Amino acid sequence: MGSANRPIQDVLRLAGRACSGHNTQPWAVRMNDGGCSVIADHSRRLPVVDPDNREMFISIGAYTEALTLAGGACGYHFETRITAQTPYDAEAVRINISPAAPRNTSVKDLISQRRTVRNGMQCKELKAIDVAFLTAGFDRITYLPLGSDKANKLKDMALEYFVEQTYNDIAQKEISRWTRLSSGEIRTHRDGLTLAAMDVGPLTSLLMGFFMDRRAVMSDIYRKKSIELTGRQVNEGGGWLVISTKGDRCEDWISAGRQFYRMAIISSAENIGFHPMSQMLENKNGRKEVRSLIGDGYPQMTVRVGYVGNYGMPSSPRRDISDYVLSH
Repeated sequence: MGSANRPIQDVLRLAGRACSGHNTQPWAVRMNDGGCSVIADHSRRLPVVDPDNREMFISIGAYTEALTLAGGACGYHFETRITAQTPYDAEAVRINISPAAPRNTSVKDLISQRRTVRNGMQCKELKAIDVAFLTAGFDRITYLPLGSDKANKLKDMALEYFVEQTYNDIAQKEISRWTRLSSGEIRTHRDGLTLAAMDVGPLTSLLMGFFMDRRAVMSDIYRKKSIELTGRQVNEGGGWLVISTKGDRCEDWISAGRQFYRMAIISSAENIGFHPMSQMLENKNGRKEVRSLIGDGYPQMTVRVGYVGNYGMPSSPRRDISDYVLSH
């Protein structure tokens, strides 16, 4: 399989809807005889907020899970093996592909419809049956329910470390490089953070896209508005999920990303908003605090969750597979 045939192209295109930090989409796929390799595209890393590439490999894990789910729904079996040994390796996952009977075909719609819900979560604790459904089969997933001391602590930390990062000029400049305010930038790059994906209203998005460019991200008013919005967000929802792992190596990060994506897909089916807010884990002291709070393993993702009345449709741009699928 030196190049992707049409059915496999459909799988790759569907898997490209996977989530990633800042929507950097830091993956490439190298097709080979009998399968493919998922490659970590280090040109898309975030060296300021993610110097160890931990979150990049979590994103690789999310993409790998999307590939596996999409492949199964399209009539393939994807046998995966993590190959990355260090955070600087290129090949992350090797996959053998074989024909199989299609299974869970409805997951194709869930992959297409999944999005990050940032606003409008109900302040209502998740039902025990929903928590069990979201976390079934996973180890080291901790639910911190709305109003609990630990959830309140995590809420305060989420805002605290967001503010700290927002006023870090180097980190904010990195975010600005991945912010797409205008329709022209979106069409050109097909990645990054857009106003629509950040749940900014259509009229405001239109005006900001017309009158502002990414330099505005460095302005004081933009930072204050971002903090104001985040302050509202952390006070919405039914609590937090913390995804942890036993170890803290590439294989653990990829596994955490796979768990995260599968839960994101499940949450979309149940009309549950799923919003990663991990600035606290991008700070060494913050990550230590979260680890102390949950008391088990290494925290990899902190996710705000909550029921929503209207889940909405995805709006984040995605690259075409021709941008990242490689032959031999």
